[in-house]
Amino acid sequence: NNEGIVMGYWSGGNIIYHNNFINNTQQAITEPGSFASIWDNGYPSGGNYWSDYTGVDKFSGPYQNETGSDGIGDTPYVIKENEKDNYPLMNPWVPEDITPPTIGTPSRIPDGDVFPDQEVTISVNVTDAISGVKNVTLFYTTNNGDTWTSLPMNYNSASGSYMATIPGQPAGTLVRYKIVAYDHAGNNATIDGTEAYCIYQVIPEFPQNPILILLMLTTLIITTLWKNKKKTSTSLISLFNILLVIINRTTCRARINTWLCAIFCIRQQWLM
Repeated sequence: NNEGIVMGYWSGGNIIYHNNFINNTQQAITEPGSFASIWDNGYPSGGNYWSDYTGVDKFSGPYQNETGSDGIGDTPYVIKENEKDNYPLMNPWVPEDITPPTIGTPSRIPDGDVFPDQEVTISVNVTDAISGVKNVTLFYTTNNGDTWTSLPMNYNSASGSYMATIPGQPAGTLVRYKIVAYDHAGNNATIDGTEAYCIYQVIPEFPQNPILILLMLTTLIITTLWKNKKKTSTSLISLFNILLVIINRTTCRARINTWLCAIFCIRQQWLM
């Protein structure tokens, strides 16, 4: 720009600090008739950043006479004869970040039943508008234990979310997880694991003996229905269908797959 800031006629009496004046033809203009302004916020808050400032930073303190640099120029930046920035910043000013990251509602895959030894992937959207997200960590515990296992959540540029995978767990295990996110300013935000979506349970494995009994019972019913095909009532057909659904909803599908195929084929033949 040609001008960074202009103090017009009858204007002035302002306190101007924590601004960045970068590569302007004239960084600050105070027109005749304007009142003097204050161009810094004192020490150690400082004034403004001026890209054409040529001073150095070797000292510190209110009078810039103490050993050690402090990010503030040792000599004032002159705007005009009676107006100076007494504490010019050596680097562009960045707003102080006191706001923690924002964590969205997590999602998981699978989003329904979790089977024994099946991995679960947790995804969550985390943002921080000022200093940016530094890291996101997922912690999980099982069966309400006191020990939490940490997993770094990696950023997925395709989905714009952070992801981590919880290892598969035995049948019946209750899993609870929480998420902690930090920004570059050290602020943190947490989903503490008390939310309903942070809890899931690995579905119990159906005992093998009851399955065999159920299969034997189903086979017996099929045989009976086959022998009395023409006398069968619709209620028996409904019972047969219910038994098939019960079997198919168990977690031992792999073990009884052959039985199911055989039973289904018999059922289809019987219904023809």
